[in-house]
Amino acid sequence: MLEHITSCQSKYKLNVVWLILGILIISAGGASESIELIVLGIIPFLLYFIIKQSVISISSPTAKIIINTTGMKKVKIEDFIDKIEHTKHKRLLHLNKIA
Repeated sequence: MLEHITSCQSKYKLNVVWLILGILIISAGGASESIELIVLGIIPFLLYFIIKQSVISISSPTAKIIINTTGMKKVKIEDFIDKIEHTKHKRLLHLNKIA
């Protein structure tokens, strides 16, 4: 199964809904010249940048596994990815020797 892994990466998932909601509320506040709506619209806009989820994404040609790593130290995440890559390469070298 390891030979089917095409990529393994650490990334952040952002919820676009917060960004869209913030932009819509700010736009509505600008159109109606309402300072309250503009200030209210800044909250979801900021939440878009504040609330992010750290994940590891392991992909194959037919599937993707997403592992939530929020709160995990970056060193541990990098170590996990390195272990997957090392094990995959080791397996591929072993298969090439057999063939």
